Amino acid sequence: MNEKTAFYCWGDKEVEFHRCNSCGCLTHYITTQKCPENILAINMRMAESEVLCGIPVRKINGAAY
Repeated sequence: MNEKTAFYCWGDKEVEFHRCNSCGCLTHYITTQKCPENILAINMRMAESEVLCGIPVRKINGAAY
């Protein structure tokens, strides 16, 4: 595989869920053109806590999509 991630969509196809081709962990998701909002979400659960300090977080209602 040359690609670093693979993605899948389900349901209404408004979101692409990207996963690492090496370990399979979800890395991020992005909305598609079918979604009225432009959203990029990054899985920061795999990041070091020092990296997270000072990063502003905007919570979204994922159930609304």
